[in-house]
Amino acid sequence: MPAAAGATIGQRGAFALIVVGRAARRFYNARVPSPPSTQTGANADSAVTTRQLERRVLVKVTWRLMPLLCLCFMAAFLDRVNVGFAKLTMLSDLGLSQAAYATGAGIFFVGYFLFEVPSNLLLQRFGARLWIARIMLAWGVVASAMMLVSGERSFYALRFVLGAAEAGRV
Repeated sequence: MPAAAGATIGQRGAFALIVVGRAARRFYNARVPSPPSTQTGANADSAVTTRQLERRVLVKVTWRLMPLLCLCFMAAFLDRVNVGFAKLTMLSDLGLSQAAYATGAGIFFVGYFLFEVPSNLLLQRFGARLWIARIMLAWGVVASAMMLVSGERSFYALRFVLGAAEAGRV
């Protein structure tokens, strides 16, 4: 898409959500041809009703999940850029150098990389509901603990733990 090439990260994310929404709408609105049937009367009507019921359920599930997924996407985006916003005053308040900041910002991805596969294996073992709740809770606690950073080492440690806590979240 040439129009999105020069867009900011936020605009690309919104564009991606629009594209995904349109694709989902096309998928749910697609007419699936029914197999040839020799049934007549009430049985034929029940087959149409079943297809309509399936479509209604899919639409209802989509409308219940999409707001939550959009909210999680927005929170994840803000989490990824929050250390950049905090840089303006954090460097002088904590006495960090530019190199220490860059190392701390990058060490997040080391924790994320190391714990991504184990987290996904545990996801299969414990189930999505429990594991995603664990990820969101750990992420919130560690992200909140970032306000307690008092120096270079604590910044490094919390950024690594934040990466490990977020592993498995897409």
